[in-house]
Amino acid sequence: MHWKREATRVLAAILLGAALSVNAAEHVYAVRSGARAVPLVELYTSEGCSRCPPADRWLSKQVGQADTNRLALHVDYWDEIGWPDRFGSPAWSQRQRLRVSDQGGDTRYTPQVMVGAQV
Repeated sequence: MHWKREATRVLAAILLGAALSVNAAEHVYAVRSGARAVPLVELYTSEGCSRCPPADRWLSKQVGQADTNRLALHVDYWDEIGWPDRFGSPAWSQRQRLRVSDQGGDTRYTPQVMVGAQV
């Protein structure tokens, strides 16, 4: 009996996915910025970094002070040397790696602030 319930769930998921993909194919989506764009400020940080808490506080104080979008992205490469970050993500480490590389560099560090949306 258990396998029948599981088979029914799988079939329902397949049918739902097919219905959603057909529905999405019928629509054209467009994304536009508003009349005024504000910069994106990214802080690459880690709980394992001794200099990151002051940078985290600086970013927090920017709320309401500057007309920007702010992100604090916790990297995970400090985990490898025994300083784990419970918020660290390989996705943020990869994003930082790509941004540094796109700017012609090869050194990543924390804290590191980047402004702009190029990835």
